[in-house]
Amino acid sequence: MKRLLIFIISLLLVSILVSCGNESNLPKEVRVGYYPGWPCTYQAGQAKGWFEDEMGTKVVFREFDTPSQIATAIISGDLDLAYSMGSIPFTIGVSSKVPYTLVGIAVSYLENDNCVVRNGSGVSRPADLAGKKVGVPFGSTSHYNLLTILQKSGVDPGTLELYDMAPQDITSAMKRKDIDCGCAWEPAVSAMLEDGELLVDAGQKEEWGMKVFDIIVAGDSFKKKYPDLITKFLSVVDRSTFYYREHPEESSALIAEIAGLTPEQTEMILSKTKFLVRDEQLQEQWLGTKENPGEAADFLKKVALFLKEQGELENVLDDYSVTIDQQYYEKVKNQ
Repeated sequence: MKRLLIFIISLLLVSILVSCGNESNLPKEVRVGYYPGWPCTYQAGQAKGWFEDEMGTKVVFREFDTPSQIATAIISGDLDLAYSMGSIPFTIGVSSKVPYTLVGIAVSYLENDNCVVRNGSGVSRPADLAGKKVGVPFGSTSHYNLLTILQKSGVDPGTLELYDMAPQDITSAMKRKDIDCGCAWEPAVSAMLEDGELLVDAGQKEEWGMKVFDIIVAGDSFKKKYPDLITKFLSVVDRSTFYYREHPEESSALIAEIAGLTPEQTEMILSKTKFLVRDEQLQEQWLGTKENPGEAADFLKKVALFLKEQGELENVLDDYSVTIDQQYYEKVKNQ
């Protein structure tokens, strides 16, 4: 009995030491960057405290207005993850050796990112933009969209007066009539449409083969130290998406409160947005797998070549599949 008691106590001590070791290996907090006013399904899980429950540590969501701010925060070590970053600024970043990796598709939203021309501006088609003032966040998906629209319409970007502006500043400038056209994402698009019209609709952009999606990125330093936390984060993202699909009204209310929007605005934006879960993420048209990379890598290369042609990017990588790591989503369990 004495030997058995010593053995049991030893096991308990080992268990306690392992448990303490695991806790000490966790960061005090995980810092996640996001864009304010942009409703996403993960916010339902954020409201319910699922990220802390799953990851075992404090999760802090920090607002950023532009992708360049997110990239700077990751480089400086002030940010660990980002949900969601545009695929275009990510491409610019990795082409310039920013130390982060694509670990998931955050959202697909062709309809929710667009250019709006102000009523009374004299612009009814892309060709009318010559000599006009246009606000757009430089290096963003909206910037890429604008350049693509101009190229498809045979308009020289050099004939426009382009201003680098955050979405909320663009909407204000439109109301003041300081600019003739603004390019951004929701909810800025809806705000601009109160005083204007779409430059081109989503149908036209689809015909041109345009694709608009944001991604989930992990800083390389965080990725090396805490790979399991990335998988756990993605697991909660999926759990939140499934919950939204099953309980749309309750989820929309939770998401609206965090996004700072009305439930009506939130439901309108979410209705035009697609959120992918594990098996959808790993399909060929998106991430693919480690063994068989998907179309996302080809899209990033296509974007990089286009931006270089437009003079917006100096370096293009030979292979963009090296900037995508599917292993974290591959480890997420089906829900």
